[in-house]
Amino acid sequence: MEELVFDILKQIVEDGFDQSALDASMNSLEFRLREFNTGSFPKGLSMMLGAMSGWIYDRDPLEPLRFEDALAELKSDLAENKPVFTDMMTSLLLENEHRVTVEMVPDTELEARQEEEEASRLADIKSQMTDQEINDVIAETARLMEAQATHDSPEDLATIPALSLSDLPTKVIELHNEVSIEQGVTVLRHDVPSNGILYADVGLDLSRLPEVDLPYMGLFARCLTETGTDKEDSVSLSRRIGSKTGGLGVSVLREVKIPADNVVVAGDDLVQRLFVRGKAVASSSEDLFDIVTDILTGAQLNNQKRVVEMLKESKARQESSLVSAGHSYAAMRLASSGSKLGKINEHTAGVEYLKFIRELLVTAENDWPIVQARLEAIRSTLLHKPSMLINLSGDAATLKTIEPSLQSFLEGMPTSETSLLTTSLPDFSQSGNEGYVVPTQVNYVGKGGRIFDIGEKISGSSSVVARSLRTGYLWDTVRVMGGAYGGMCSFSALRGTFTFLSYRDPNLLGTIKNYDGAGEFLQTSKLTDEALSQAIIGAVGDMDSPLAPDAKGWEAMRRYLVEETSEQRQDWREEILGTTRSDFVEFGERLDGLKGRSVVVGSKKALEEANSASDDKYDLIELL
Repeated sequence: MEELVFDILKQIVEDGFDQSALDASMNSLEFRLREFNTGSFPKGLSMMLGAMSGWIYDRDPLEPLRFEDALAELKSDLAENKPVFTDMMTSLLLENEHRVTVEMVPDTELEARQEEEEASRLADIKSQMTDQEINDVIAETARLMEAQATHDSPEDLATIPALSLSDLPTKVIELHNEVSIEQGVTVLRHDVPSNGILYADVGLDLSRLPEVDLPYMGLFARCLTETGTDKEDSVSLSRRIGSKTGGLGVSVLREVKIPADNVVVAGDDLVQRLFVRGKAVASSSEDLFDIVTDILTGAQLNNQKRVVEMLKESKARQESSLVSAGHSYAAMRLASSGSKLGKINEHTAGVEYLKFIRELLVTAENDWPIVQARLEAIRSTLLHKPSMLINLSGDAATLKTIEPSLQSFLEGMPTSETSLLTTSLPDFSQSGNEGYVVPTQVNYVGKGGRIFDIGEKISGSSSVVARSLRTGYLWDTVRVMGGAYGGMCSFSALRGTFTFLSYRDPNLLGTIKNYDGAGEFLQTSKLTDEALSQAIIGAVGDMDSPLAPDAKGWEAMRRYLVEETSEQRQDWREEILGTTRSDFVEFGERLDGLKGRSVVVGSKKALEEANSASDDKYDLIELL
């Protein structure tokens, strides 16, 4: 591996970078600098952190925020064919002797050996301590636990600057959709301040596919941008995207439609769309739409070599994420029963998806025509013009400028007459606890279930209570006192389900006990006026998170698709603002009635110990 890396670096230094690669990289860099889209992360905070990198060394704090001069200098050097990057590679990489090669080898006995060494070391330390020293440690530990369980005093909390309820706007933030039907396609437009940048989302209706094809969407989405097209190979396509646009990607939106009467639903009425999302300056909008056309109609779905590579990568990523993000898998597993959305999410991103990827890889290697035919059928079914949706965000001048490009794109889109199929994915009906064994020394502990029945009306106050649990009780019991890296919960007002989760947790049964105590905590804790106000303010803050221009257009479109009205959001906001202590008590009573199940992703040792210590057993499943 080391030899390969240095051979490639030497070859690049000798031959130089391909000009198209440089052009693509420079365009992407400049686009990113000028757009300065920090997503949901506040721009002001991002600027402060950028300034801090020089400021802490007594340099000009504004210098790191200025890029025009440095960018112009780099452009000039490249235009004069100066070996900017190859010189850097030579001095900083090839001729730099300050480097190290680290080789990591898996050891299945490491955990047991470390525990034995730790136990031996602690026993040795204890053997050298006096009785008084041991009693001092016990007393000090008790004082620590008491301090961890003690809430800050009202006097201490009063020293922290805070908003008050009177500071909050009472009206929801409106996001408007300008909807039209053009050449048989639904087009949404959003006039947002975008500095001349167009954000375009092209959506294909996944509800046209049989359910059994939905697990293929991850692979199909990657094929669109990573296999090349009938006009160019994957490298050329990547460089074209980089040089002509500000970026292009493919993602899936899958959500439950919101009922008009705001009651708990079964979760079967879904919005499912595959979106090709891109951005470009207005003058390059034609290039952007041309690229979208090429990947939708001409992606090389016959590229077996690349598809096999992608499946191997996906398999490795899924297996790795089981160890690093097991809480996500536990949450999906808990939500998979009794809900169409939960079932599909499990089959397209959860444990079942890992099984699917493993099987699909074997098929792709040994019986490729089956996989290619499936991908081709998916494309043929999705390219159905009447069910397409175009979502455009930009300032008024940009939206006007790109109009000819949009109409040309719509004219070139084919339509499929493929008949719709209804083959369904298998349902889940688990009732017992599940324990997924992975090579880790920590656990991801999930527990959840339904606390509101289908047809019941849920108040916006529920979001205040759930948020308060997450930032208060679970933080204290699961993280501070329990030692987990994170303790969290989520509540779905649409499905009436509540889920507890922990992240990198050294405990298992202790965490479940803390979950089970949440209901009593809500019913018995003395909630001060200040704590109630801060919980409400936090919930309103979640509703009013700042949105970048592209995010405003995307969120407005999402609300349109799931049929969420401003009136419903306003009612929810007013219920949040009207939250009382009795809402906490009533929610606690609901949690006391939770008859859920547990899903744990963790070590075999922890799961076996839990089965030995409790009558509530876990079915152990080894995935890795």
